[in-house]
Amino acid sequence: MTTPAGGKHFAPSPAAQQPASGAPRRADQSPAGTRFRSQPAAPPADTPRATADHASVRVYSRKRARSYSKRAHSLGHRFFLGPGVTALAAGAVVFAGISGISGAVRMATEPSIASTATVRQRDVPTLREVSYTTVSFSAVGDNLMNLPVVEAADANAGEMYDGLYDFTPMYQGVADIVATHDLNFIDIETILGGDHLGLTGYPSFNSPAAIADEVADFGWNLATTATNHSLDVGIEGINNSSATWAAHPEVVVTGTFVSPEDRARIRTVEKNGITFAFLSYTDYLNGIPVPSGYEYAVATADTDAMVADVTRAHELADVVIVAMSWGSENDFVPNETQRYFAQLLANLGVDLVVGFGPHVIQPIEWYQQLDAAGNPTGSQTLVVFSLGNFLSNQPYAYANVEGCFTCVFERLGQHGPITLTDLAWTPLINHIDGDYHEVFKLRDYTPELAWAHDNLSNEGVDPIEYAWGLTNDVIGPSGVAIR
Repeated sequence: MTTPAGGKHFAPSPAAQQPASGAPRRADQSPAGTRFRSQPAAPPADTPRATADHASVRVYSRKRARSYSKRAHSLGHRFFLGPGVTALAAGAVVFAGISGISGAVRMATEPSIASTATVRQRDVPTLREVSYTTVSFSAVGDNLMNLPVVEAADANAGEMYDGLYDFTPMYQGVADIVATHDLNFIDIETILGGDHLGLTGYPSFNSPAAIADEVADFGWNLATTATNHSLDVGIEGINNSSATWAAHPEVVVTGTFVSPEDRARIRTVEKNGITFAFLSYTDYLNGIPVPSGYEYAVATADTDAMVADVTRAHELADVVIVAMSWGSENDFVPNETQRYFAQLLANLGVDLVVGFGPHVIQPIEWYQQLDAAGNPTGSQTLVVFSLGNFLSNQPYAYANVEGCFTCVFERLGQHGPITLTDLAWTPLINHIDGDYHEVFKLRDYTPELAWAHDNLSNEGVDPIEYAWGLTNDVIGPSGVAIR
């Protein structure tokens, strides 16, 4: 990617802020675990993500969320994606010896043409028609297959326990978004080990292989399988899941692997003349150790591996997108580990990071890319810290307020700079009414549905007002258009 000469750099510094530590994770996983680190640059230690103590959950309060969201920076600009990182550093943590990495984010400046009544005709520059190539992108969060969701899909397909499932009615609320975007991302939160291994829910999930058919048919074409639940059914679950996804080459899937060679292969996809590399990682596996000899099976958030992967991704693609399973459950504020990896990925020149894992929404921020001395390069990385859930059965009002992030990658001419434009957030509601599940856009959500919601209706306030308030408090200060 290239950067036009004389471009003005927009350079906020969210990474320089000192974030508050996150609250423990808990809702959909077991209580123990370790993080993945690489010396000498290791992520900071956080409070464990899982605990059975429901009293420890940091419940949404509008006042608290508003105070936290003041850290977010305005995004009311257009940004170029171009080269710029030759080495990296993250605040006080320095990663040396990395060179030739592209993928910077810079603001575009529009040329101006002065006009005057006295100018001679031959002095007027000839204006050429400029062509643009665009690729639109959407992302939703956790496709979390709690057993009530699976049973509802089973019922939708007719006879129970016949191996047939129909999730389409649950996804229908975002059908127009998926249909009108070129690249559509979804987090496959639970492993698709298949019915024959026995379907299970919380805390160790195994989900029907048919979910892959549903996701592909609906139009999602980017998916991650690297989550805290990747090893819930062991290596057999990963192998079954990989075989299932292999039948859908139209979906680019990464995160879990069947061999070292499979792990080493960088997934890419080309759309409208722009090549995208897609990587994903998880910073946690619910305390389940990766079996000896199968270290390749899950892409864990290891610094050295991420550096190597992103470096190779830049060699293959114009744009690099990374999906991250991270964060403290039920906390609206990114924790220190999230910020560590956000800065690492920024310094590596990643163009876009999409996050999930906390089961609630978190802010969207631009991260300055830093050189080996810790100095800003003038380039930036967009980090969507958490999309929240997508489809689930979690019994908390705040876990059912979620979102779909969209943007457009725009290239000037055939080989010109690539710009990240039209950043937007569409608030979503994961509707639960007994055994009825469906995702709605918040703008389409009716009071009748809202008051029938199993969880939103118990907050003691208007549920639609509650959902808009939470969205505006967490996402609003980011400056992204809320639709």
